[in-house]
Amino acid sequence: MSTTSLEEVTNESFQSSQRRLSRLTLGSENDVSKAAEGPQAKLDMNGDADIFSHPVDHFIHSGTSLCFGMLLLFISMVPPALNRILYIIGFRGDRSRGLRLLWQASQSHTLTGAISALTLLAFYNSFVRAADILPDPVDGNVDDIEGYPMSRLESLLADMRNRFPHSQLWVLEESRMRGANREVEEALRLIRNGKKSPLKQVQALHVFERSIDAMHLHQYELCAESFIEVN
Repeated sequence: MSTTSLEEVTNESFQSSQRRLSRLTLGSENDVSKAAEGPQAKLDMNGDADIFSHPVDHFIHSGTSLCFGMLLLFISMVPPALNRILYIIGFRGDRSRGLRLLWQASQSHTLTGAISALTLLAFYNSFVRAADILPDPVDGNVDDIEGYPMSRLESLLADMRNRFPHSQLWVLEESRMRGANREVEEALRLIRNGKKSPLKQVQALHVFERSIDAMHLHQYELCAESFIEVN
């Protein structure tokens, strides 16, 4: 093959790849998986899923969605005064887009998917549920991620518990979810009957959650014992 022919083939291949990549948008509305597919469906980037068929491409894209989504979400939670300073130097938070990216990354069956799921569950069960006023869910909108998307979170948690049956982090998140939904007795039962985690940090979170649930149920002896154990 002549040098000219080789250059033409290379240019054509490069231009084709460039056109396909130009159609991809990081954090577009279409990135959120459809309800029929579930929150753990295979990544489908606007009809170009074949680009991410290679494990390395899949891992890179899901990792980018995870990191950029967490960055946007965390900056959006910064107080307004400090947020103005960050905006001047080029950092601007976007909670809605950050959540969409995290939901997209949670579809991955890699470590990035598990971290994304843990971030989403921690955000919704800790920060969102602590708010007094939540927006009403939009009827018929299965992709609604504002407020507290109960069905999507339950499906996500069930999938994570099936994939990691021995991890106590998901037991902790399920207990938090039960407590957020006013099922405090069930939340306390889950956290007390769970296995002891080999990680001291995770076990400390379990004991702290147990103390909070016991306090809400007016079981003050258990609450005091748990707080002393945490200390």
